[in-house]
Amino acid sequence: MEKRCSRCGEVKSITEFHKQIASPDGLAGWCKACVRIYQKVYREGHREKMAAKQRVYYKRHRAKVATYQKMYQDKHREKIAARKKAHYKEHREKIAAKQKVYQEEHLEQFRTYNMQRRARITGASGHVTVEQIQARWDYYGNKCYICGKDAEATDHVIPLSKGGNNWPANLRPICERCNSVKSGRWPYDFKQAKQEKETTY
Repeated sequence: MEKRCSRCGEVKSITEFHKQIASPDGLAGWCKACVRIYQKVYREGHREKMAAKQRVYYKRHRAKVATYQKMYQDKHREKIAARKKAHYKEHREKIAAKQKVYQEEHLEQFRTYNMQRRARITGASGHVTVEQIQARWDYYGNKCYICGKDAEATDHVIPLSKGGNNWPANLRPICERCNSVKSGRWPYDFKQAKQEKETTY
């Protein structure tokens, strides 16, 4: 069976029309293609209005939306994973560039996240916030606590692999070179390391 779309005027199969109970034939007057075009144009012209409406709905029905999203993700896990993989493959360079910019703008948050992640993996105790790490850097003037050069990373004085914790007291700013030399060694002769660094420079 076929039907003529009242918008584009084309005669199409009834499978190309949405169901509409109120209509005499039980089908919508516009074909699915025309509906998609209209919806796209409407969204582009009312982007802020729709976003505000969605925020209000989400705020009122947060639990309901979360439940639905979880059900959908559980049901279509493989489909979602394949779609994400295809999207990443197609836009790899663009995504990488965007991630780099985001990391540079949120450097402290990434530092904190990586430290918390490493602590969880090793089972180390302690918790640190972005503000606490910044306080440690401020205390040392953003300089490496071993050689005094510009710091580039945050070091666990007693390495996590040697039983160190992730509390602020065990954290200090460090340059890449000192971090590489010190690595996971403990005990560590800081005085000798500082003297060697001064001799090198």
